[in-house]
Amino acid sequence: LAYQSGVVKGMGGGTFAPESEVLYEQFVKMLVAALGYEPAVETLGGYPTGYWHMAMQKGILTRGISADTVLTHELCARLIEKALVTSVLLTDTVTVEYGKYFSDFKESDEKTVLNVFRGINRGKGILDATMLGGLNGINVNGNTVMLDGRIYNIDTDIIDADKVNELIGCNVEFYYRTDNDGNGKIVFMSKSDLNRILTVERHNVYEVSGTYIKYTDGDANKSINIFDCITLYNGQKCTFSKSVLDGAIDGVIDFIDNNGDGKYEVMNINSFSYYAAEQLVARNMTVTDKFTNGILKSDEYENVFVYNEYGKKIAFSDIKIGNVLRIKTPLDGNDKKFISITVYDGEKVATVESIGSGGALKRVKLDGEWYDISLWAKKLEKDKAVAALETGESYTFYSCGNRVV
Repeated sequence: LAYQSGVVKGMGGGTFAPESEVLYEQFVKMLVAALGYEPAVETLGGYPTGYWHMAMQKGILTRGISADTVLTHELCARLIEKALVTSVLLTDTVTVEYGKYFSDFKESDEKTVLNVFRGINRGKGILDATMLGGLNGINVNGNTVMLDGRIYNIDTDIIDADKVNELIGCNVEFYYRTDNDGNGKIVFMSKSDLNRILTVERHNVYEVSGTYIKYTDGDANKSINIFDCITLYNGQKCTFSKSVLDGAIDGVIDFIDNNGDGKYEVMNINSFSYYAAEQLVARNMTVTDKFTNGILKSDEYENVFVYNEYGKKIAFSDIKIGNVLRIKTPLDGNDKKFISITVYDGEKVATVESIGSGGALKRVKLDGEWYDISLWAKKLEKDKAVAALETGESYTFYSCGNRVV
């Protein structure tokens, strides 16, 4: 099929070498031919120069890679990713003159490999709302999202609703199929290159003054005017106040410029709480925290999302005693719309070698490695739920990555 389509022509003399290494320029030739540009590249010098120039024009090439580089899986994936969204050259009209066939070709930005062969279209827009939250304060129904005011279904076999919720307020690039009734079903979504996002760690915010949030960036003090910002708390719209920010003891704040105008349109407060799992009841998805004796009843929530620390979705029953749970829920404690749990294998016994500071956070050195001490851990210490650390003493620590919680 590849030979009949003109994608490959062999090594000459009717021979092929499927076991041989493939060069970068050879694979570029295959992609350009698959996109239908073979008639056009002949005017640019044919193989390899014409194909190389055409690939460059279409933005398929990765800068800094020479033509004779041996193709790797990574390079192959990069080229295919770009080729999939590149417009194809299609036969527009065929005319016959004096018994000979002449073809005219047409290029369209709306026709890509995904569109022509798989029926998948590409779009860009602001993600206004999901089933879990939205910029307008209204959730859309079921497994749907709103993009620039239009409703799309999402393919939940491919896309996780919770992960989509993290993109609310962003300009996104999405791929979708359209059914016979004209309804779009999204199969992939990610942030587009139009966003400018500033992420500020919650512990670096030191003051709220009027419409300004003040924070530290290294040794510098900076501020952001949030007067025109829509405020989200874990993806759900809320009214900003100092008490809302104070309630977010640990987490990050994303300031999102989604249209490139140099101003931040959206502020999303990502707030985390933590549990060190001491008791588990998988049947009703209940966890008891080791330090506060708090009981998390996950089955009370309409939507429960559980991931391991690498972002892979797992079952609640995969949680083990001693795991650290990083938890996201709505601002209103009575709102049971969703709960998102990230599970870390963060329990370790170690001796405190040193205690220092790292900006707004204290730090502790354990087994030769430095860890930040989260504001959540400091709150537990203040509430007498855990003892203050002392150099030379041994403790059981619970951490998420390089942060003790």
